[in-house]
Amino acid sequence: MCQTIEWSPTNPKPDLFVCHGFSRLEAIESLTKFKRILDLAMMKLAGRKGWYAAVIRHSGCRSGREHETPILAEPTPDGFLILLPYGEDVDWLKNVLVAGKCEIENKGVSYSVAEPEVVDREEAASLLPSRLRRQLGLYGVDTYLKVKHCAGLVDRAAHEGEQRKEESPEQR
Repeated sequence: MCQTIEWSPTNPKPDLFVCHGFSRLEAIESLTKFKRILDLAMMKLAGRKGWYAAVIRHSGCRSGREHETPILAEPTPDGFLILLPYGEDVDWLKNVLVAGKCEIENKGVSYSVAEPEVVDREEAASLLPSRLRRQLGLYGVDTYLKVKHCAGLVDRAAHEGEQRKEESPEQR
């Protein structure tokens, strides 16, 4: 049974909603913990072969630290089209726009991309085949990020292997 508890001098928390023994605050805290677990799982799978989500790697504007964010990226003839379901006010997008470049890992392959540009639904639709245009209409997303391939594929495994070869046995 659910009930709303009104404000009173003995209960200074107005709008406290109790349902099945949990307050609204407890429910929000539980959902937040669950979302963190889901985010960790998504980051383990994103960008891998056979998974629908990709990973975008970008540097922070102020810190310069490398960040990874799961995204939905559709390949286009000259790059990728990235859905922006949360709009343009997200940190990773600001970082990519300032840097002018990033790296996308999609289906197990990493790509260097540059020339980021936010585009509307009409321009995004013109970049995709008709089957994907119908799907984009279902997402209800109005803005997209268009990026273009630059230096080509990035072989992260080979790059990490080269770094290990350069290290002396004492450094390992």
